[in-house]
Amino acid sequence: MRTRHRGIAACLLLVAAGCGQDEETAPAVPVTKVTPVASEGFQSPLDAVASPDGSTFYFTAYTTDAEAEAAIFSAPAEGGAATVLHSGAPLALPTGLVLSCDGGRLIVADMSTRAIEDGVDAPDGGALYSIATSGGFSALNAEGIYAPSGLALSDDCETLYVTGTTAEGMAALFTLPIGGGSAAVVHEGAPLRAPTGLHVSKDGVAWVLDHLAAGGENGALFAIHPDGNVQTIVEGLALGTPGGCSLDATGTAAVVPTRAEGEPARLNSIELGSGKVTAFDVPDALDLAGLRVARGAPVFALADQDGNRIFKVQ
Repeated sequence: MRTRHRGIAACLLLVAAGCGQDEETAPAVPVTKVTPVASEGFQSPLDAVASPDGSTFYFTAYTTDAEAEAAIFSAPAEGGAATVLHSGAPLALPTGLVLSCDGGRLIVADMSTRAIEDGVDAPDGGALYSIATSGGFSALNAEGIYAPSGLALSDDCETLYVTGTTAEGMAALFTLPIGGGSAAVVHEGAPLRAPTGLHVSKDGVAWVLDHLAAGGENGALFAIHPDGNVQTIVEGLALGTPGGCSLDATGTAAVVPTRAEGEPARLNSIELGSGKVTAFDVPDALDLAGLRVARGAPVFALADQDGNRIFKVQ
């Protein structure tokens, strides 16, 4: 799985060169229990989201075929077989996933979708897609957003927050109606370089992870306010690929997975006011990536990219 891991990291670097849930139902930190719920029928999961009641987990990953294809899966939160909702083109690198508030529709951010033209499989500039949990796949108009990487949903369930790049290749945070349309730029350019996972709190502040913003590949967490003002919360994070972020039950701490070299995978509670970090080791995991909390239940869905597993966090 390291090959795919390096490929995703390289894509984030290439982009650099050219979290919306209800805090009231999130598990309080520190986390006390992490349970594997799915580990077969897929590989390299990237992002995961829980249904509103926490009973079903949806996640982006790759099939286990000889020619692995990007796909969207579902699995019972209490454990069981994974089911494919969609696989293959145009999906190629589905790094972001969010669920509508009624639980009926998934929105997928694909950094580099693929189209078949004259028999040639060719990458393009990425896209957003809408997938009904009961079946059905369609493109979502996202005018002005390129190489989308992370997604979050506003508290009122009407607005998508998207990390990606502008047409000029500037890293940016955008907003977009959940039904699609023209994107509005909340912030573009420095300090953002390769933004990824994010969470949006009730007051409209976007808590955005960035793999490269702090220099090198350390990673950082920023608070981007509705007026575009950016506040640095913490730097030096060894983020998973892609990064994941969600707030805890109090709304005063962000939960962020990390994977520092030579150390166990961890879930970190980052106090938003002080930047203080409290870690919970997940020794059975290899590369914790995307996570998101259920809107109506105190559980997170969590992806382990290198470990090929989906976890339930409580």
